[in-house]
Amino acid sequence: MPAAWLSLLMICMFSFVLVQEADAQQDKLTFAKILSPEKDILTQRAEAGSGFAQYFLGRSTSDGKTDETNPWFVKMIKNLEEHLQGYPSQFYLLGVAYTNGFGIKKDAAKGERYLSLAYGSSVGGAQLDNPDSIATLGAMYYNQLTEHLGIALEMQNDDLVKKAYYWLRKGVQTDGQEAILSGALLGGLMCNQPTDKIKDDYELLVKVAQKHKEFSPELSFAMACVVESNAAFEDLKKSNVHIKMFKAAASKGHAAAKEHLKRLESL
Repeated sequence: MPAAWLSLLMICMFSFVLVQEADAQQDKLTFAKILSPEKDILTQRAEAGSGFAQYFLGRSTSDGKTDETNPWFVKMIKNLEEHLQGYPSQFYLLGVAYTNGFGIKKDAAKGERYLSLAYGSSVGGAQLDNPDSIATLGAMYYNQLTEHLGIALEMQNDDLVKKAYYWLRKGVQTDGQEAILSGALLGGLMCNQPTDKIKDDYELLVKVAQKHKEFSPELSFAMACVVESNAAFEDLKKSNVHIKMFKAAASKGHAAAKEHLKRLESL
């Protein structure tokens, strides 16, 4: 694999991968980088009762020491307990919570049981109408796929790739703000695991960007990465569309976009 291509993969993965770091402070910095441009959107969704948003805000404010009492994790647990309907996305959040002690006392056995239910459950019809659940499922499979960078790239787990694409594509077609967040993750997946439908998927991202009035630095960065990393978009690259999108994201404080622009300038 050429060094330049591997470098691009690493940048995309760093920007979008939802990983659990051994070092809690590094974990906090990583999630803050991912979420800071979208914090207002996430806060609105979290306050409205979105378990998906509550989880991500909890991760972005995690210090690795007070996770059991972190207010966002506590809200997420309360929300799940009051509205548990057997959705895989709910099982996943509970599994992650018990495994890590997020908003609740750590219990590895319960965590494993809930995660097994999440990955093994069939999806009920009501699940398909719930943007929060759809977005969480997309993040769940994306997270599992990219949790170990080297392994994911080497093994090319086709089943996980298909599931991640399936739910993220559904996520970007919802009416909620979850569409923007799903779009950012879909863009990350497209950078690292492109398919022969990459142009169709890019059109989905374009539609999300056009539909939602609020500018999303994460979505802009995702689209720029996709354009730069795939030969299918040579026409857009010639027009420097990707650079314009990197600059737009950087102007809103997107740290990875700033780093990427520096790298491009040094070439």
